[in-house]
Amino acid sequence: MHLSEHKGEIAFPGGRVDKMDGCPADTALREAKEEIGLNPDQANILGSLSLCNTSTGWYVTPIVATIPYPYKFNTNKRNRQNVHCTAEMARQTIQSYITKA
Repeated sequence: MHLSEHKGEIAFPGGRVDKMDGCPADTALREAKEEIGLNPDQANILGSLSLCNTSTGWYVTPIVATIPYPYKFNTNKRNRQNVHCTAEMARQTIQSYITKA
């Protein structure tokens, strides 16, 4: 599946649980490595959010982690701008929550 098929949607790394994944955090780290080149050793898992049901019928366990900033993602050229925009939007959203607290 490519981002061009989901224009206007926010996309985060993710996918199905593999047999080798011990838990949802393992799945998230594996998928982030595959999709955006995130080194799992550089992610600090903070926890997970409540299970979500998407508009397309998938159930998702959001995993929250911090990574060094700035981070040089290793993405394919076609998705590079999309990754930057999503990361910046996430940074701004988190910053707004910190400011409100």
